[in-house]
Amino acid sequence: MNGLYTDNLITYWLTQMGGMATIDSYLPNRPGKLDDIQDALVEQFSHHQELLNGAADKIINDNLCFVQAGIRPGVPLDQQDPRDLRWIREGFLDHDLPFERLVVHGHTPTENSFPDVLGRRCRWLGFVTVEVRLYPTNPK
Repeated sequence: MNGLYTDNLITYWLTQMGGMATIDSYLPNRPGKLDDIQDALVEQFSHHQELLNGAADKIINDNLCFVQAGIRPGVPLDQQDPRDLRWIREGFLDHDLPFERLVVHGHTPTENSFPDVLGRRCRWLGFVTVEVRLYPTNPK
């Protein structure tokens, strides 16, 4: 629940964004209290937390920049705030000038659940949205 700072946001994540289904996939016999759930997750799956905590905020190669949510326009890639890389929407999605690289990101559901390619700025200096709204699906 990294980055979810208020009870309201945690409740929204749990009830509206697939949080309970995610927890149930880890703990099919989950405890009833949130503190007990957190303790069980840490006890049984700390290696998952280590993996996520060690993940890169961004991956950059010659032409591409991979991030969770997007980048802050006007800020060089090597100076981006990690919070923007995970959460930004406004200012990024409506930005209409070229970026340093083609930005491949998620965090923003598409209308049709297929990737959106928005290269309107020039040949490859746009962005590609690959968020496909997996959280509301039921794989059962």
